[in-house]
Amino acid sequence: MNEYGPDLFKGTAVYYSKYRPQYPSSLIRFLIQKFSLNGEGRLLDLGCGTGQLGLRFSDWFEEMIGVDTESGMLEEANRLSKIHRVDNVSWMLGRAEELQSDWGSFRLTILAKAFHWMDRSSILEILYQSSDNNGGLAIIDTFNVGQEPLSWQLKVNEVVKRWLGNERIAGDSIYTHPKERH
Repeated sequence: MNEYGPDLFKGTAVYYSKYRPQYPSSLIRFLIQKFSLNGEGRLLDLGCGTGQLGLRFSDWFEEMIGVDTESGMLEEANRLSKIHRVDNVSWMLGRAEELQSDWGSFRLTILAKAFHWMDRSSILEILYQSSDNNGGLAIIDTFNVGQEPLSWQLKVNEVVKRWLGNERIAGDSIYTHPKERH
């Protein structure tokens, strides 16, 4: 596992499913258009969490695979896929480095709010090898170094600091955002 330990997201799946903001429809439309999605090929959702983004592409691929390191996230993703009657998705537990030989190639890979937790250069090499000839990669994140936090975000930061201290705990370590932008 990474330096944050194996239980980084343990117990959080239900909260992700219930409270994490949905990805906007404009993002889905943009990716469909950008990658000329037409219901063919395969999608890889790496660091899929509860499948919140990947499940929105069920009509645009023949097959989808979601990969995450947290079993609770995948259990929630499986529950949601059944609720939404998505039957062209399967969920894999583990890290890309361990699973790449089992998953084949993909027309599109998405990494939504997960790339900063990964060994980025290793992951990019793996994904390059796993892409179809005309395949693509979408790294999706809302973090913007130059953007001032909104008032509600400042209040959340204040509450978090009051209860957890000045350093952001992440699993067995302290979280530090990558120095290089992705």
